[in-house]
Amino acid sequence: MLAYDAQRNMPYFVMAMLPIIARLAAATPLVDQFSTQAPAALSVRQQLITLVCALPVLYAAHVGMAGYGAKEERRFFAVDAIDYVVANGRTSRLMHDFNFGGYLAFHHPEVKVFSDSRFDLYGDEFVTEFTKAMNGSPGYLDFIEKWRPETVMIANQSPLKSLLTESGRYAVGFVGQSQTVLLRRQPSTTR
Repeated sequence: MLAYDAQRNMPYFVMAMLPIIARLAAATPLVDQFSTQAPAALSVRQQLITLVCALPVLYAAHVGMAGYGAKEERRFFAVDAIDYVVANGRTSRLMHDFNFGGYLAFHHPEVKVFSDSRFDLYGDEFVTEFTKAMNGSPGYLDFIEKWRPETVMIANQSPLKSLLTESGRYAVGFVGQSQTVLLRRQPSTTR
């Protein structure tokens, strides 16, 4: 059910629907009227004038956006916590929020992604169990013991953070602006 929300499926939807939309449009009388009134191609001179007019606008947009990406990246993707994880070599058994999976895969391919927002790949059962565990709901420890993460990157205010540190299984390794990195006290054996 969650697969319908995946943005990566949109191109396939468009490709499947395009012939249907084309058939419906062909049956519409307005399409015939507009197709006979289509403007001729722009001359080279008109293209150059359009380009000269567009360049200052594009430049202003670029200057206005300078630094925006890095600032937003730090805000949304807990770059400080991720930098700590990577710098300390905690890249193999890292449990993190769904929202960070794509960022990690793209910017830090050395990190083995635990999960990402492509819910359809993981199945409803995993997504449900993972969500309950991240919220510290009953049964969270079963999920933790099943997957045995060496490192957990979790929201600072998460109930799971308190549960894992109070149980003595994990210790705080780093506290960032939005995420805390927990380190497993007794390393597990790799499956």
